[in-house]
Amino acid sequence: MQKQIISRIKKLGGQILKARDDTLRAHMSTIQFPHVLYDQDWDVYGIDAFYEKNRGAFHSTPTDFYDALEAEYFTDSDKPRGQSFWCNELFTPLTPGTDHFKEWSSCFDSSDSVDLQPIRDIVGGGRLEFVQIMYSFGFPDHYYVCLQDPKPANPTVFGTDHEVFFQEYSVVEPLSMFLKRFLTRSAFRKIVREYLSGKSG
Repeated sequence: MQKQIISRIKKLGGQILKARDDTLRAHMSTIQFPHVLYDQDWDVYGIDAFYEKNRGAFHSTPTDFYDALEAEYFTDSDKPRGQSFWCNELFTPLTPGTDHFKEWSSCFDSSDSVDLQPIRDIVGGGRLEFVQIMYSFGFPDHYYVCLQDPKPANPTVFGTDHEVFFQEYSVVEPLSMFLKRFLTRSAFRKIVREYLSGKSG
């Protein structure tokens, strides 16, 4: 895995464990986030309510206010706030004998249901297996890397949505670029500070 990817994961608050082998699957499985992530276009969901609840601290002890805000938002909570969840789940709809194959094979065998050509253009022919690395409340809401990616040190991320599942792709970019979509804690605080800058009294 590229050093810039490892560095970015750590800046985002993630952890990387030692891989059991040198496969892309093993390396992806070592990435962990103890909290949710927010992308650069995050729309300050819930900040007004948090401010009203903690108005006193905002004006008297702003450091405490922002510490509490960060503690509230950087958890693994599934309360809808526009967050994204790192998941690392194997997805094998084209691999006979797997549960995913039983569930999805008819969909993936139908050219009317899915379009794998954008993935084939990058990884080539042969079998295709995936790791779902993230899901979110936004659009798209599913993100995958292909385990047959020819550049395992910086695999391509494919983003699709449940409404157009593998028919359309809203994200097709290297993992190193994909991770730059998400806010560090300091960038998160900056966005909130700018949003609340007009609050007084």
